Amino acid sequence: DLAIQSTWDGHALPALAARVAFRATPEAIEVRATVTSALPLREPTTAPGCRTDRLWEHDVVELFLAGPSTYLEIELGPRGRYLVLGFAGPRQRIADHAELVPSSLSHETATMGWQTTLALPRALLPIGFDRLNVFAHLSGQLLAFAPLAGAHPDFHQPERFPRIAWEPSSVPGH
Repeated sequence: DLAIQSTWDGHALPALAARVAFRATPEAIEVRATVTSALPLREPTTAPGCRTDRLWEHDVVELFLAGPSTYLEIELGPRGRYLVLGFAGPRQRIADHAELVPSSLSHETATMGWQTTLALPRALLPIGFDRLNVFAHLSGQLLAFAPLAGAHPDFHQPERFPRIAWEPSSVPGH
C-alpha cells in the first residue's frame, strides 16, 4: 500500500491525495488506485471501463514497475479507464498492449474521489523487477510516491525509482 504524499519534486501535500495498493496472485497482479479529492475531475470522453490512449493527459494514477532492462507503466483513471505500456528504456516504448483484456476490472466513484482496480497477467511484468514508483496527475497537480530530480517533471526515470524487496517465488522468471 503506497501513499502519494508529495509533489513530483518533493514538496509535502497538506492531505493525502492518492493511494495505490497491489498484490500478486499466482496468475495476476492486481493494482488498485484510490483517489480522494474534492477538486473537479478531469476525465477523457472515452467510455468507462476501457483502454484509453493518452490517459496521462487527464486525472490518472500511474504505477511504474522496473526491471534490469525493461519497465511497465500501468495507468488507472476514473470510471475504470486504463492504459498499459511497456518500455525498453526511458520513453523507448516497445509495447502498447492494445490487445490486452484485463482478467478483472472494477471501479467506483464518489463525491470526493474515485477508485479503479485492474488485474493483469503476471506475464506482462518485467522479468526480475525490483524497482517501482507511483505518480498521480490530479486536477493539474503532478504528485509522486518517491519524488524525482530535475527541473521539470519526468516520470520516466526507472533508474531512480526506489528498490523493493520481493520474495523470489513472487517475481516472474525466478
